[in-house]
Amino acid sequence: MSLKMSEKSREEVLILMRERYKKRGRKGRSKLIDDFCAMCGYERKYAIKLLGSKRRVEGKLSKRGGAHAKYGDAEATVLKTIWQAAEQPCKIRLKAALPLWLPHFEAEHGGLEAELRERLLAISPATIERLLSSYKASVGSRGRCGTRPGTLLRRDIPVRTEHWDVAGPGWVEAEKVWSPTSTV
Repeated sequence: MSLKMSEKSREEVLILMRERYKKRGRKGRSKLIDDFCAMCGYERKYAIKLLGSKRRVEGKLSKRGGAHAKYGDAEATVLKTIWQAAEQPCKIRLKAALPLWLPHFEAEHGGLEAELRERLLAISPATIERLLSSYKASVGSRGRCGTRPGTLLRRDIPVRTEHWDVAGPGWVEAEKVWSPTSTV
């Protein structure tokens, strides 16, 4: 039977129980989990995760887990510039084009450090996508291609779409469109 507790009360109880949980043995922890579940109304597995985790409580900031970031703003800036100059290729094509574009980038924007150059040449397509994702979102998918479908000729050239009733092979129908600049 669980008691009705406010969220703030649950956080206070969690802080106290975490301290006790760390100091106890296996049997003591089991009893403490039972009491904690009865008090707060949590399921047992969730209570174990709360008591044993290093989740933040009461405004304490937790450190980000995992490896340290290998690539930063310097790589993102170079990639963004080359991506725009190369007419916004996909991540795989940009990876293949980097060795060709880096000398031109260095000639125009100044030389790169040797470490930065090596990191750029070793970067994976997935990382390229991650570094460019915020910039690609601001650019959007519109405006990449200059070709637009035209309706000018579509209105002027009639196309017959009904079914042809032809029994033999070799039938084709075509029209020649005349323009004033063409020679006949």
